[in-house]
Amino acid sequence: MNVSLQDWRAVLASDPEAMPTQSPEFMEAICGDGRWRDASRMYADERGRRIVLPMVRRAGMVTIEASNPPRWGFGGLLAEGGVRQTDVDAVTRELAARPVLRQSIRPNPIQGERWKTAHGLHLARRAHVVDLAGGEGGLWSDVSKTTRRNVRKAERAGVEIECDTTGRLLPLFFRLFELSRVRWAEQQHEPVWMSQWRTRRHDPIEKWQRIARDLGGSCRIWIASYRGEPAAGMIVLHGVSAHDTRGAIDKQLAAATQANYLLQWRAMQAACAEGIRWYHMGESGTSARISYFKERFGAKPFEFDEVRIERLPLSKIDHAARSVVKRLARFEDAATEL
Repeated sequence: MNVSLQDWRAVLASDPEAMPTQSPEFMEAICGDGRWRDASRMYADERGRRIVLPMVRRAGMVTIEASNPPRWGFGGLLAEGGVRQTDVDAVTRELAARPVLRQSIRPNPIQGERWKTAHGLHLARRAHVVDLAGGEGGLWSDVSKTTRRNVRKAERAGVEIECDTTGRLLPLFFRLFELSRVRWAEQQHEPVWMSQWRTRRHDPIEKWQRIARDLGGSCRIWIASYRGEPAAGMIVLHGVSAHDTRGAIDKQLAAATQANYLLQWRAMQAACAEGIRWYHMGESGTSARISYFKERFGAKPFEFDEVRIERLPLSKIDHAARSVVKRLARFEDAATEL
């Protein structure tokens, strides 16, 4: 059944693992450009305990639903008192019976074990999460010696940290984001034009301006500057949990000042000050370098699965198409060099 805003907000507030990307306000941001429509559903178990699945449906003829769509963070279930494996099994069985071409769910990583038996195709993923139960003091004890040294180095260097909740700092963040995109493309042997096209399509500044507006003070844009020049930036969403959802750096300036370490530490301090338990640092994939950086801040790896329920093998077709595009792009680069 459809879910009312009153029920949704009540369940969100009562779930101790809820993500800010599961809120009605975030749903409004997803649907803001007309590509997706709200298709969220509510369930109840045998005792009347409420369960909510924030979900969107692709606008148009083809029926594709997602919780959440690609590049829109984590979705999955919310439940009064917390999500149980029995909730997952019951909901995914119900979803499998619906006449929908594809339904994809990328759940909260700390619930990974509870989704192992869910109906559907499972795609293995990996994310890092920090448990802030010990507060700021416990967190400082858990971070590595290198992290503590780099935080102090950035403070001594005079790195300045600014946090904005209005979207005012988004242009500065996107300046850094563009630099990072070019670097990531080079590391992956991907044409820069392809990376820039993907950013304009999936992560334009207008998207984040909409998120900042709809989430209000729950969307934090952090910028670390050295002598007036931005060195590192990040976007952190706050709610029952916090989610470090985007990051970018000027590699040379950040390396010289360790600005990214101080920036991450200040964002974590802010989460501790609000009594937040879980600080999500996002997906890490198979990158040892990314995992190493996150684990320096006390983050633990969580293995989890994205679950897809499909009536046609769309995932296999999509994977094959992406592989062809990448091979063609590499061939074009090689031909240009010749």
